[in-house]
Amino acid sequence: ETEIQSLNGKKVLDVGCGSGILSICAKKSGACVWACDTDEVAVDSTKENAQKNSVALENVFLGSLNAIPEAKETFDIVMANILADIIVALPLQSFVKKGGYLILSGILDKYIPKVLDKFKNFKIVSQEIKQEWATLVLQK
Repeated sequence: ETEIQSLNGKKVLDVGCGSGILSICAKKSGACVWACDTDEVAVDSTKENAQKNSVALENVFLGSLNAIPEAKETFDIVMANILADIIVALPLQSFVKKGGYLILSGILDKYIPKVLDKFKNFKIVSQEIKQEWATLVLQK
């Protein structure tokens, strides 16, 4: 079992949490989960869906990374299922602790080079493409 599959006790940040599906799965896998979205509907939706799934997420907030400067380099895993332009614009790398992972999805394959260039200090753990959508797992 690799470290990334065992989320027990890991601190996870879900950026652009949407419906909360990733946050809820991470929580059910034993992680301590923080989730954020700049869309109020998404934040409410994440809270509601967590409740429906009987999970209590540690921190669900409206806004982005600038709202949690104190949390820099504290997350084992930062995940973002958002568009490449937003991924590239955000300081995601600052929130991953050394040895931690960045899991990026919702990226059109043509933007992979742009995203990889932004995180060139990270090691590529895996790169999967289904249809034209990519998921990248990077390690700091």
